[in-house]
Amino acid sequence: LGHNAGMVMLGGLLLSVPAILLAKRFVNLNNNVLDAYTFVLPVGMFLQRIGCFLNGCCYGTITSSDWGVKYGPHSSAFHDQVTSGVIPYTSTASLSIHPVQLYESVACLLSVILLLKVRRKLKSDGSLFFLSGLTYYLTRFATEFFRSEKAYAVEISTWLHLTSVQWLMLFMIVASCVIL
Repeated sequence: LGHNAGMVMLGGLLLSVPAILLAKRFVNLNNNVLDAYTFVLPVGMFLQRIGCFLNGCCYGTITSSDWGVKYGPHSSAFHDQVTSGVIPYTSTASLSIHPVQLYESVACLLSVILLLKVRRKLKSDGSLFFLSGLTYYLTRFATEFFRSEKAYAVEISTWLHLTSVQWLMLFMIVASCVIL
């Protein structure tokens, strides 16, 4: 199924920031080049998470909320619930789960609105770029509380009730705040 493909968006994202910084330094470009990438992250993540929602990957935990969604038999969520013994294989849909992909998409749209509102207030070159990253790291940290432990392409560990992704996001939040 799709979520077991081994592709990890977060790794690509985290490697792209140092790659942009190295390329900027190698080509000797000024910091405002970073600001050109400001809207790439939230808009790209908005689109990607809509795709994840439609595909049924990167899904959330079981919920009884009114906005929970159910996926059909060919989805990762359904498959994981069957293999975990939560639902029988004869079910026609998964149990309701948090649409965590939509939570992230909405947060990315809100991030774009925030970035548009503050773009003229940030004077230092590159600040808007790092604020864009910060908004995503905060979003991802929060949405991890609602993401299913089985919805990852790689094994995720937990320490002190936070996932390894959340610990990474905390590090990135602190680093972004220091840079800003």
